[in-house]
Amino acid sequence: MLMVQSGLSILLLFTAFRFLSAQSHARKPYGKAIFNLLFLLSSIPLMYVVYGEYSGHISDAKIEVGIGFLLTWLVTGLVFIIGMVKYYRNRIR
Repeated sequence: MLMVQSGLSILLLFTAFRFLSAQSHARKPYGKAIFNLLFLLSSIPLMYVVYGEYSGHISDAKIEVGIGFLLTWLVTGLVFIIGMVKYYRNRIR
């Protein structure tokens, strides 16, 4: 169940980043590299928690899992809100 939840969270995070990158009018050559780097950096807490849960390295696994998911969902929500603001600003122009 943890793998399904983490997979869906990573998918939502990826979708939010793709939505944000689609709103950018200035296509820079290094834009894809920045997108991939930011996506990987923001998904590291969740990947670390899942790895720690299955390998048994984390003693308070339930607390760590909750914090990892919360942090990932907060980043996802923030990226999605920024994308929506950029979308509506581009739509007004």
